Amino acid sequence: MAFSCKAVLADYKRDGGLRRVYLQAILDGRKVRIPFAFYVEEHHFQARGNGSIREAHPNARDYNAEIESAIVKALSLASRYRLKRKALTCAAFKDEF
Repeated sequence: MAFSCKAVLADYKRDGGLRRVYLQAILDGRKVRIPFAFYVEEHHFQARGNGSIREAHPNARDYNAEIESAIVKALSLASRYRLKRKALTCAAFKDEF
């Protein structure tokens, strides 16, 4: 089972240029997106690495903590399935997340 995850921005912009931030997991080539409860402007988002909010944003510390926590939770979920030798499907990932 191939698994990776990171934070990404939505493809569309809301009024004011804000974009929703998602946790994107890739399970054997299939993408699953879990939305976060916050929106940022594109220039505040750093796509390199796991995806993070630039320090110039006033809520960067809180948002980055939420992103890191979600990534840890996703990796933990993937590890549990891997140790049990069960297949982690997109639907199972969404349900358990």
